[in-house]
Amino acid sequence: MTAIKADSASLLPRRAVVLYGDIRSADNQVVQIYFSREGLSFNEAEAPRFLLLDRKGRIAFGIGGTLYATASTDFSGAIDSRNFTSADIAVPNTDAAARRFGADISNSSLYVRLVGRSARLGLYTVYFRSNFTGGGEDGYGFRLKQAYIRLKGFTIGLDNSTFVDAGTQAPTIDPQGPAGQVCAKNVLFRYTTPVYRGLRAALSIEVPRTSYSTGTHASSATTRIPDIPFYVQYSGRSGWRIRLSAIYRDLAYRDLVAQANRRHAGWGVHLGTVVPLGIFKPFGHIAYGHGISSYINDLDGRNLDLVPDADNPGRLKAPEAYAWTIGTYFYFSPQAYITTGYSRAQVNHTAATADTGTAGIFTPTPTTKWTTTSASASNTFTAHAPISPQTTAYTPAMPIV
Repeated sequence: MTAIKADSASLLPRRAVVLYGDIRSADNQVVQIYFSREGLSFNEAEAPRFLLLDRKGRIAFGIGGTLYATASTDFSGAIDSRNFTSADIAVPNTDAAARRFGADISNSSLYVRLVGRSARLGLYTVYFRSNFTGGGEDGYGFRLKQAYIRLKGFTIGLDNSTFVDAGTQAPTIDPQGPAGQVCAKNVLFRYTTPVYRGLRAALSIEVPRTSYSTGTHASSATTRIPDIPFYVQYSGRSGWRIRLSAIYRDLAYRDLVAQANRRHAGWGVHLGTVVPLGIFKPFGHIAYGHGISSYINDLDGRNLDLVPDADNPGRLKAPEAYAWTIGTYFYFSPQAYITTGYSRAQVNHTAATADTGTAGIFTPTPTTKWTTTSASASNTFTAHAPISPQTTAYTPAMPIV
């Protein structure tokens, strides 16, 4: 087993260990892609620490794991859950959940990465990642989070949506993340262009996840057209970047009054940026659209992509939704930092009828979170250990009635 020193290969992190193969013969691009964090959010696993190379240095392979453990306590009965989903905070709070103590390791993950180069195919990447948030009897069921192959600019499989900008997602200790975070993983087929003078673009078709409030006069229908997101990104030489994303959605439903299948267009835009400034690294994003609630953290799964149209029984409409997050890193060292940020998500829906199940303006609670995190490596697992508590401030939400 050969430890990789910092001066032996500028492309390799200090933690890298070669279990098999000669690093001196490794393909530089293969090693660079293997350890790259491009397209990954804060809580998505980096490359396995231990590296295996084939005899010619053209294939890099690793299997790794991350032990992610959290503990929490509640002083005023905010939420009875191991996830801190701010939109679920009871208003008013309940004494039944006061002083709740919780601990969780379900976001621990296992992952596999393979990067190689062949004469026919060129560079390719295969990646799998899973955790234990799939439920089950003990609440720790196996769940596939990512599984894809990348080849010649194409990505096929389960990955972060092209509408998502993982680099602008705020780090938090709790796995839920900020209320207004734009996040979704879809089965997709994507093409990403090479970088040209700092510019890069991507276009994909994705299997959609939809969540409707149908009432009694409508029902869901089979999805006929995939979601179509794209982005254009510019990166500066000093490490700053800006990305503009957009998405089109074809939302199908059944009008039970007219006994007809209908479709409603959903759309959204998303602007994100990261600007390193010495020991500070500000980041932020803003998203706006209609029928995009499934792509916004605290709105996902709340039946808000389509809602009943009070003026037209049997018809559904795509409500207005927006979300934003702003924050900054403060680095004490390359391995230790503190982050602070503010995030908000909101959907506006004014169709108040007896059978809709939703009414008024639903506002998942804005959240402010402070996080201090360090990272260290041990054997085949990487342990992420919070070294100070996370504090979350919130304002009451208007519940759905």
